[in-house]
Amino acid sequence: MSESLFIIPLSLIALFILINLYRLISAIFMAYIVNSLDNNPFKYFDLYPAKLKSNQEEILNRRFYYYKNLPEYLKPIFRNRLAKFIRSKKFTTREELILSEEIITLISASAIQLTFGLSNYKLNYFDEIIVYPGQYYSKITHHYHKGETNSKGILVFSWPDFLEGYNNSSDNLNLGLHEFSHALFINFKKDYEMDINFGLYYNEWKEVGTKAFFKLKDDQENYFRAYAQVNLMEFFAVMVEHFFESPNQFIIHYPELYEILRKLLGQNPSTWVKK
Repeated sequence: MSESLFIIPLSLIALFILINLYRLISAIFMAYIVNSLDNNPFKYFDLYPAKLKSNQEEILNRRFYYYKNLPEYLKPIFRNRLAKFIRSKKFTTREELILSEEIITLISASAIQLTFGLSNYKLNYFDEIIVYPGQYYSKITHHYHKGETNSKGILVFSWPDFLEGYNNSSDNLNLGLHEFSHALFINFKKDYEMDINFGLYYNEWKEVGTKAFFKLKDDQENYFRAYAQVNLMEFFAVMVEHFFESPNQFIIHYPELYEILRKLLGQNPSTWVKK
């Protein structure tokens, strides 16, 4: 009796060690593959793809330029990810704004655009998205805001300001990409669904990004807007806006910064996302 009681805990310990050893070996193998190929060949693998509603797909085709310019073979993957992202979030509105399929589809598509090169794309730390009919007053900052990424797992958008970011796709101002960039950063820092790209390239990005951040005031051309100088997280969000809206100009001004952001996000808009 006593011997059997002793054997069971040892078996559990052995199982625990084997599981963690398997995870470690898998992580090392994946890091080697991604680093060698400069890509994660398994990132789009999904055994149980989901489908969008027909009206959601119509909105995507009509309103979302990033999706329209994707190669045809990637569009089903985008739709699958979009459908699963929508199911994973709670959408609510304020001040009598009607929650429409257009609001749900386009805001979710912005998140999928940002994370499309990653294997973990749903930003699972964030479970609620609140949408206002315009800029809203914050009792915390005592200012009006266009958007907010709350560290408690909530994203907030002013709907007209969100739309403006996609209506003008070349001004390097995009509220959706900006706020979801903060969400991606927080999701990573909270260690929710660690992505292989972030695991491999985050420290390199931080090193390159920090150096560039402290040189912003010396940039005579003022390539990035002044808001990028607030802190490193805002710099990251502003970089992401430029990365998607004017990638070729980004490469000319900051080639090293563009390259590490390309690795971190797992995609390269300069080669296949056309305006």
